[in-house]
Amino acid sequence: MRTLPFLILPLLLFASIIMGGAALLPRAAHADYFVWQDPKTGTRLTYPDTWRTINNQKRDDLVTLLGPDAAERPICRLRARDDKRFTGYPSYFSSDIQHAEYSTEFWNDYTGEYNDVTIHSVMDDAAVGKAFASLAVFGFTDAVAKTGQLRTGQAFAGIYFDKAYIFDCSVAAYAYPTWQPDFVSIAKSINMRPITSATPNGYYPFRAAFKMPKSLRAVNAADMAAPN
Repeated sequence: MRTLPFLILPLLLFASIIMGGAALLPRAAHADYFVWQDPKTGTRLTYPDTWRTINNQKRDDLVTLLGPDAAERPICRLRARDDKRFTGYPSYFSSDIQHAEYSTEFWNDYTGEYNDVTIHSVMDDAAVGKAFASLAVFGFTDAVAKTGQLRTGQAFAGIYFDKAYIFDCSVAAYAYPTWQPDFVSIAKSINMRPITSATPNGYYPFRAAFKMPKSLRAVNAADMAAPN
């Protein structure tokens, strides 16, 4: 019987380590994920099993996801818009096209859909799937749910071949730090069906003669790293 305390102490220590580790796990750590794929474009993403798909609100929405908190209402959506202006350009111009067409001016227009918008930051050279993208963080007042809730949004936008992809998420402003890891996790899972070539010269089914727009600067393709 004298050996009993020596057995109990290691068991208590092991239990405390397990419980303490569980408490430190981030919200974005989930046991299971669901895979969603758009049958038309082949674009796909994964999202935590605690989230669910809901009805889209806009014609260009591909999928809308709602997180598991009715008060904070975390929500994400992936959108796709036709943009065939750059289908003839080699792939090494992708970053320049993003800088010229999907950066600060784009976000000024895009956030016009929201009320009382404040754009906190815009960063170029991000990615959404295979597209070079910009990243914007902005605040606004919720008008959809008619609650007047102050919300913070995080969104990516870029173009891949003939489609502009926008992935935007938002949540109650006070809860943004809690849900931001989930937003990033879903964004990192986005992938598109390969269309353009990864070689410097590229291969495009609709290649045509063109002149470089003055708004795009020349780059060294050898130094360009394409998104994963």
